[in-house]
Amino acid sequence: MKKLTALAIKTAMAHPGIYQDGDGLFLKVDKRGGACWLLRPQRDGKRQDQRQCSPVFRRRTC
Repeated sequence: MKKLTALAIKTAMAHPGIYQDGDGLFLKVDKRGGACWLLRPQRDGKRQDQRQCSPVFRRRTC
């Protein structure tokens, strides 16, 4: 899996969806332009989503 580049993130911000960066890290972009990083580690075979919103992104909508 390729890592997300700065250009890929900038492009993704215009298109809602979930973009994988690898090793359980995802960028979730909503249709209003907000975005959050999601970390999806697994423990005992169960996924545990952790949301990390950054002030770099304009709105916290996740």
